[in-house]
Amino acid sequence: MPRSRLLASGFEREENLPVLMAPALAAISQEVQELVHLGRLDGPHVLYLDKVEPERALRVWSRVGGRAPAARTAMGRAILTADGVRGAGLEAYARATERDDNGRAVTSAHLAEVIAEAQRRGWASEIEENEAGIACVGVALVRPGGRSLAVSVTGPIERMDAARREEVGALLRERLAALAPTGFSVAALG
Repeated sequence: MPRSRLLASGFEREENLPVLMAPALAAISQEVQELVHLGRLDGPHVLYLDKVEPERALRVWSRVGGRAPAARTAMGRAILTADGVRGAGLEAYARATERDDNGRAVTSAHLAEVIAEAQRRGWASEIEENEAGIACVGVALVRPGGRSLAVSVTGPIERMDAARREEVGALLRERLAALAPTGFSVAALG
């Protein structure tokens, strides 16, 4: 690992992002009664930094320290949108997706479409592209001189219909604007 990356990695561990974000994640999970994740990009993947489980049970494959292709997750899509990744820059993220149970991979054209949609709305979504029966909404947080983060709300598709995703997307932007630690701000996308 190059020395600069090693130093950056050490700084992020010392920064303890899960502890900094814990109050916001807990408040959001309590309000929406769904699973809330915190993540950042790690190459073409999202690294799950923390998660807060709702009082009602929801079983998903995610685990803190686990990774998923950024192109298949609401968090990854939110970060790519906030970081201005467009055009040919999306290719590596699309290539990093594995085929789903139906043999489909995320194409760069589809990824460009969902990024454009996220930019218009101010939040990203994913509907059964990362896990069957599950939908997610994600919002990115940015900071000067630091890496972008994202927070997502995950729920079963029957509770996360289009109207609920709209509601949760707006709520995430509002709550993160109020609850994010000093130095972090909700990405201005629209």
